[in-house]
Amino acid sequence: MLKHLLRGLILIPLVMITVVGGILIFTAPKAPPPIAAVEKANDPFARFSRELPAYHYLTARDGGKLAYHYYAGKPVGGVAILVHGSSGTSLAVHGLAKAYAARGITVYAPDLRGHGISSRPERPAWRYRLSRAIRRRSR
Repeated sequence: MLKHLLRGLILIPLVMITVVGGILIFTAPKAPPPIAAVEKANDPFARFSRELPAYHYLTARDGGKLAYHYYAGKPVGGVAILVHGSSGTSLAVHGLAKAYAARGITVYAPDLRGHGISSRPERPAWRYRLSRAIRRRSR
């Protein structure tokens, strides 16, 4: 009797799990069709990214790869270096860089280390520099 009761206590939850799993698998909703308004909303961004100039690369002293966009201006128009925000990439300054270049200013828009497609530093050098600066100050 106890043996049948234990089998029932084990078998009933297994059957319930199987039934619920089958219901979930066979009645899962299908993915909704794309919403035309949302797809159309992304069009300006696709055009914007197609206008980006090709990446150029610079190798830093420590061997890291730094990526940047170059916007040609006039030879006497001056030079501007546009730097993105703390969590951004050079894409963030693309519109401004285009406007400067249209006015004859040559623009460089880098991806800072660890942002965009620039490489990350091998080791956190800032910690070493900070501790060195603190030691110098405390002397």
